[in-house]
Amino acid sequence: MWHIIITALGLGYTVFIFWMLFDCVKYVEDRDERAIEALFIALCGVLFAPIYYFQKYLPRRRERLEKSNHDA
Repeated sequence: MWHIIITALGLGYTVFIFWMLFDCVKYVEDRDERAIEALFIALCGVLFAPIYYFQKYLPRRRERLEKSNHDA
C-alpha cells in the first residue's frame, strides 16, 4: 500500500517540476535568465522547482489576480 502512495507523490512532484519548467520558459522575459532558470529546474528540479514557485510564480500570479480584481 505504501508504494502506491510513494508513487503517487513522486508522479505529482514530477508534474509540478514540469509545470514550473513550462512556466519559466513561457513567462521569463530575459533570455539569459530564462535559460539559466530552466537549466536549474531541469537538472535539479527537486530543489529549484519549489524555489521558482515561491520566488517567481506566486508573485506573478498575485499580481495578475490583483490586476483582474481592479479591472472588474
